[in-house]
Amino acid sequence: MPDRQPVPDRRPSAKRRLRGERGSISAEFALVMPAVLVLLALSLGVLAAGTTRGRLWDVAGQSARSFARGDPEESIAAQAHTLLPGVAVSLAGQENLVCATAGIPVSGVVGRFLPLRLEARVCTLREE
Repeated sequence: MPDRQPVPDRRPSAKRRLRGERGSISAEFALVMPAVLVLLALSLGVLAAGTTRGRLWDVAGQSARSFARGDPEESIAAQAHTLLPGVAVSLAGQENLVCATAGIPVSGVVGRFLPLRLEARVCTLREE
């Protein structure tokens, strides 16, 4: 059997392969980073809206209790604005039941893109 000579490796070396990919990480980062930032901003906006919703429940409950006691509507509105600036409170009463609805537009990043309004309604029995 004749001696065979080794076949030279014709694949590109590691250095040559990496040279063609130079800058690809920067390009991928430039494409992905804005999406990550938008997702983070929306997540924080949804979290803030959830917190505001909880505060709206507090304002509506306090307003309904004050209205059930017979407090004037002006003082109820002033108290609501103290608890949550920019809130609008509407009061309604039937025989023994009084209801307060508190609403506020969503602010922040979410509010800029989606014109949403948060509302909370609480009803309680009228105090005699």
